[in-house]
Amino acid sequence: MLSLFRYPLQVVRLRAVFALAGLALFGTTATAQPWRSAYYPETWAPPGRADGLDFITSKFLQDFSYAGYHLGRRPLPRVTGPVFDVVTDFGADPTGRSDATAAIQTAINTATAAGGGVVYLPAGTFQLSLPANAVACLTIRASGIVLRGAGAGLTFLHNTTTDMRGHRVIRVQEPRGGSWTNAAGDPVLITRDELGPTRELQLATVDGFSVGDSIIVYNPSTADFINDLKMGPGADGVNWLENPDAVRGPRNLRRIESIDTAARTITIDAPTRWQLRTRDAASVYPAPASISEVGLEHFSIGNTRHPGTCGWAESDYSVSGRSAYDTHDSYLIELAGVTNGWIQNVSSYNPGNDNDAHMLSNGITLNWCRAVTIRQTTMARAQYGGGGGNGYGIRLNAANECLVIDSETGWLRHGFVFWRTENSGNVVTGCYDHHSGQQQGNGTVTPTAGTGSDHHGIFSHSNLHDNNRVEHSRLEAAYRGNSGSNPAHGTSSSQSVFWNITGLAYLRSEDEIVHSQQFGHGYIIGTQGPASAIRLNEKRPNSAERTNPVDVAEGIGESARLVPQSLYLDQLERRLGAESAWLTGPAAILRQPAAQLVEIGASVSLEVQVRTPTAVTYQWLKDGVALPGATAARLDIPATTAADQGSYQVRISSTDTTVLSEPAELTVGLPAPGRIVNGSVLSRIEADAPLTIGFNLVGGPRDLLLRGVGPSLEPHVGSGTASNPTLDVYRSGQLLTRNLDWNQDPALASASTEAGAFTLASSLDAVVRQTFQPGTHTAVLSADSGSGGTALIEIYPLPASTETRGSLGELGNFSVLRKIDAAHPSLTAGFVIRGDFAKSVLIRAIGPSLEPYVSDTFLPDPTLTVYQLSAPTNEIAADVDDWQEPPTWSTTEDEAARLGAFPLDRGSADAAIVLTLEPGAYSAVLARKPGQQGLGLVEIYELP
Repeated sequence: MLSLFRYPLQVVRLRAVFALAGLALFGTTATAQPWRSAYYPETWAPPGRADGLDFITSKFLQDFSYAGYHLGRRPLPRVTGPVFDVVTDFGADPTGRSDATAAIQTAINTATAAGGGVVYLPAGTFQLSLPANAVACLTIRASGIVLRGAGAGLTFLHNTTTDMRGHRVIRVQEPRGGSWTNAAGDPVLITRDELGPTRELQLATVDGFSVGDSIIVYNPSTADFINDLKMGPGADGVNWLENPDAVRGPRNLRRIESIDTAARTITIDAPTRWQLRTRDAASVYPAPASISEVGLEHFSIGNTRHPGTCGWAESDYSVSGRSAYDTHDSYLIELAGVTNGWIQNVSSYNPGNDNDAHMLSNGITLNWCRAVTIRQTTMARAQYGGGGGNGYGIRLNAANECLVIDSETGWLRHGFVFWRTENSGNVVTGCYDHHSGQQQGNGTVTPTAGTGSDHHGIFSHSNLHDNNRVEHSRLEAAYRGNSGSNPAHGTSSSQSVFWNITGLAYLRSEDEIVHSQQFGHGYIIGTQGPASAIRLNEKRPNSAERTNPVDVAEGIGESARLVPQSLYLDQLERRLGAESAWLTGPAAILRQPAAQLVEIGASVSLEVQVRTPTAVTYQWLKDGVALPGATAARLDIPATTAADQGSYQVRISSTDTTVLSEPAELTVGLPAPGRIVNGSVLSRIEADAPLTIGFNLVGGPRDLLLRGVGPSLEPHVGSGTASNPTLDVYRSGQLLTRNLDWNQDPALASASTEAGAFTLASSLDAVVRQTFQPGTHTAVLSADSGSGGTALIEIYPLPASTETRGSLGELGNFSVLRKIDAAHPSLTAGFVIRGDFAKSVLIRAIGPSLEPYVSDTFLPDPTLTVYQLSAPTNEIAADVDDWQEPPTWSTTEDEAARLGAFPLDRGSADAAIVLTLEPGAYSAVLARKPGQQGLGLVEIYELP
């Protein structure tokens, strides 16, 4: 049985944040013939009203290039100030030990009063909580506010409130809500049917409108509109006519570019995405207010797991008292009523949860948003992924012309989600969705009823999935039937495109990476990879009559040769030409160099990725000055010094374009990550029973201090200590060094002081200090006949300061094997974690799984107790009997495999656990159960 009394609030940074995987673009091969879609010839032009197209009956590809910040015309801005530092200016605690919510909100409010600026959160962990009567922990309600961290691996926002039903950790919202259903003036009827895409609308009057006005273009969900979509009553029980107001109808937020008073026409800044019919009283009306130029960037965000142990089933979100009830409809981030905003370089992370959850339910949602870009953002691992809208990564809920680019979702019910009739013109490109259909629950990962990235329902239309990768997941725009409440999800999309989709592995029990069953016409153009099959047939029985004809499919398994590889980028370049060079040009930056915090002496690499690196040159700069010889895409600093701290950028040049990357701050020296700086084993030795400890040095050579202590132990453990131990150290079976008596050597005494070891009072103890090469070593402490007793082996890496580590080797793990019996009922291994952050470790007490490796009997059922050593009493950090009982057993198994440790047998009575421990001293005790004896092994691994 497992008993965990404490979990630290901080976690190991490199394990907490997901890195975007697989950004490589798949290009054409030298031996295969490139091909183009029949719907996208070289002569393709953006469709308009002169083409006489009909969204319901015509097959064509829309112009999706309008997606993103300022409709794709500008890169995301680098706002420089004014800067409101939440630590130095407002007293927020960056250690994560006290709540920083009020201080950060005060900084946001101060920036708002000043007319905008950067609310800066430096490197560290900031604890958040939900204030009383608030809808979010942090709220932004004004234009021009940028909430910026030092980097996704440096700044961590940790919400500790677990009852978050219907709440958000961060909410960016126009003060009146931003809903497009709230007209800011009277509607004006459209007087000419527009059945296909158009940027020109004829109105009953143009009086009262001006160039530059924001308007809502709206087609109500009348009975005729619903019947056009074949969503009237059917045998499956779906009937949108029962609740047409809830269907709502398509709405597009647009800006007026020109007005022709004589013709009563207006030209809007982006094309329409569905039919506008006079019979439905289609209209335009002044748009409600929105906020703009708001950004969230360069931080990680996570939530303490809900402590409940019951109620994680599909419908438990609706049952008060169940765990899922408290987590339902919660989000890490919501943007509502935002135009021209962004989220970039933001990652979910695990703030110390034993079930590895990052979020309670959902990641990011956009409501009533237009021209928002989500870039280089990762959302993963929901605790709850049940029904009712839970377990989503990035959800476009009511969004026009928004862009999700170079982002990742994983281990969720649904990764990327499109939802409702107001959702159109959005693009997800260069993204990676993997391992969907999962929830973390209490620690045992369980499947969810829903899977994949999908058009979730109620007619989210005219969107583009472009150049994305799928692994153990799928993309879907299919008929959803009676899922959901009234109105049922029903038909989920029309005129949406899946372009150049790469499948790396199929989802469980599925054999397609794209399923398209859209109303009218949908398109799958090009798939590739080891999992490239698609599906075009019914998702629900007898639903084809609602969605026929069957959707278009071209180039299945052949898109490695598709031209262009990215529809979005090609259309953006066609529309904007040189104005799109920030993203489409040969020097366009795909991934910016990332800010980093390293110790003195650590190696570090800064890297930039461009979309087409052919004929591109690089020049790195530090604090604006070119670095000699730094002319590659990656800048390597083998061993950092204090002088390396600064701001780094890279200048990327082609024959006709030069761009400068965003600055990446390199901080050297503080704070230091947690490291194991000492390992020790206390036991009894005899002439025929030495004490042997194994240890592994990784990463480089390192000075080590090894001590075999006998007589000097007496003040600490009492009489009966070994009187004159001998210490031998081996590598690959070869004796490296031996010490019998250290004889009070001043140099060794100084090394002991540096290491923080207790003073040796006897010259008969054994001490060794020398430089060891990477690899596996054993240290053997033995006794002559008549000199046995209690003894201690200690290992200390030198120098001891965690701030001087880098290319030096590290003590990756150590272990000790000995026979456990009535005379020796336990085996104790001690270790010390030093640094500013917590450290994750794998600790194993092994008996049965030793059978293939030893000839002697093994301990059949060892127990493991981990103590935090503190005066006046020691605190139990973990108490484990059988290793598969803790909810984190799969993590224990995965980490052992990643570290190269031999596997534990499934169902065995060995004991093991992964713990995240604050800096301090600890001991791990392997003990026997009454009457048992045999060999027992204690292993302690530092996790990277």
